[in-house]
Parts: sequence; structure tokens; C-alpha cells
Amino acid sequence: MKIRILWSLATALVLVLGGMDLGEAKESKTPEVAEKQWCGSLEVFEGDVQILDQTRTHFIELKRRAPLPCGSWISSNQGWARLKHNAGPYMNLGAGSYIQLLSERSKSEQVVIYRGQIYVEVNEGDGVFQLGSALGRVKIQRGKVIYISGYGEKASSQLIVLEDSATFENRFEDSKKLRVNEGEMSELAFDLFRIIPQDPLPVSVATLKPKFFDLRVEGKVQSVAFNAAHRKQEKIVAELNSDVHSKVPKRSLASVKGKSADDESVSPAEKARLHQHWVEQMAPGVQGAEGFLFPRFNVKERAEKKKLMEELLRVQAE
Repeated sequence: MKIRILWSLATALVLVLGGMDLGEAKESKTPEVAEKQWCGSLEVFEGDVQILDQTRTHFIELKRRAPLPCGSWISSNQGWARLKHNAGPYMNLGAGSYIQLLSERSKSEQVVIYRGQIYVEVNEGDGVFQLGSALGRVKIQRGKVIYISGYGEKASSQLIVLEDSATFENRFEDSKKLRVNEGEMSELAFDLFRIIPQDPLPVSVATLKPKFFDLRVEGKVQSVAFNAAHRKQEKIVAELNSDVHSKVPKRSLASVKGKSADDESVSPAEKARLHQHWVEQMAPGVQGAEGFLFPRFNVKERAEKKKLMEELLRVQAE
């Protein structure tokens, strides 16, 4: 009887000690399991901003300098946020945007933008920083860009380069990379039956202004971007002007037989036709191309003036 009691006590003691050892082992491993890899920090935020962990089951406290674990999901419904990635770049997230933050060691991209728009500034020494979306991928060695995803019905991707340059590619067909320089924009949309981004076009000031406001882009960067956009437009206009005068017969552009195309006597109607040719060459197939290329251009006023000119020419002819 005593032997049975002693055996039972010994068994219970072993189980208790074993349980204590097991508990201690769990506690010693818990910090290692719970240790998180941080991919960035929340610098500034305003309005309705939410951050979830990688599992999307826990909210991360919103506060300045809050560390963001890798895999974090960040949404800005009616607000905006400024983030800093561990790789170095700063990012401004616009309203209505939804992104995921990945590690700088990620082979594909460090940030995935599912919808909305993001402003990114990459400085010398940050390395190649990559932004991904459902369709495209942007690689930045150094520069400042705006990347947009999910706008329109076809979930197109759009890249606008404000300073320096970046490469743009289809994430499923990365053998064709397109370089986009400052003052230019490019789009990747499957509804255009293209598997590579379209050739860069000059970006207009009218396109930039609302994006700068939504993304809280600082004034110094805005000034540089506006100047780059103006230079790009002026350069293309000059090239088209030279091209038109070299290819179109001068006699056909003169109002008086024998006058040259650049003579002051060229009729308003011919000048208007030449201007329309520029517009069509600069923005082929773009609806409202006049306003796209020349944001200060009043299309309605131009139409009224054109109608008046035609009426005056008719009266003079009679």
C-alpha cells in the first residue's frame, strides 16, 4: 500500500516538474517568436488613417514615430500619412489609398499599392526602391515620383516623375523596361491592349496641382516639378514646330502666294490649323487634349474667337 502511495506521489512530482520545465521552455521561446521585424515608421498622419498588422487582426496604435512591422497594411480613407521606410525613402500616402509595407530585402518590391496614390522620394544611398501594383512595377534609384494604382474602371497604373528618373514595367513582363524622366508621365492599362507602358508624355501643371494638394508635397518639390513640366512642354513644342515647317510646303501655309510660313502675313486660319496640328501630335487620342497640354487655355473662349475670325474673314471676302 505504501509502495503504491509513494509511486503515485513520485509520478505526480515528475509530471509537475515536467510541466514546470515545459512552461519555462515556452516562456523562453516566447520572446523569440514574438520578436517582430520592423520595416518603417509612421512619421505624421492626419484624419482617418488605420494600420493593421500582417495578419489583419490587430490594429497598430497611431502615434508619431510608431514602428511599423513588415507586412503592415495601411489605409487612409479620409486622411493622409507620411511614412519612412527602413531602406531610407519617405512616402506620402494620399486619401483613399491602401498599401502594404514590405521588407527592404523583398525581391519583388518594398511597397505594394492596391489602390490610391503615393508620393515617394528616394535619395542617394537608399538603393533601388521598388513600388508594385496590380499591373506594374516602378524602380527608383534616385528621384521623386507619384505612383497611382486602381484609378478608373480598368485599374490602370500611372507613373509621374517629378525629379530625376525612374523605370516602369509590367510586373508580369519585366523584359521591357521604360525609362520615364522628370516632367513626364506614363500609363499601363490593359484596356489599351498594351502589355508594356505607353511612351512617356509631358505632364501638365493642371494634372499635378490636385495631386500635390492631396499628397501634401512640399513647396520646394512642387516648384522643381512645375519647372520640369514647363521645360518638357516647351521642348516638345519647339521640336514639333521645327518638324512641321520642314515637312509642310511653305506655299500651302501662306495667306498670300509666295509668302513663307513663318511670315507675319500668315492668316489666322492657317495659324489655327498649325496650332491644331501641334496639339494632335503632342497628345494623340487624348480627349480634351487642348486643356491637357495647356491648362490655362480657355477652350470655350478660343472657340468663340475662332468663330469671330471666320465671320470677319467672310465679311472681308464679300
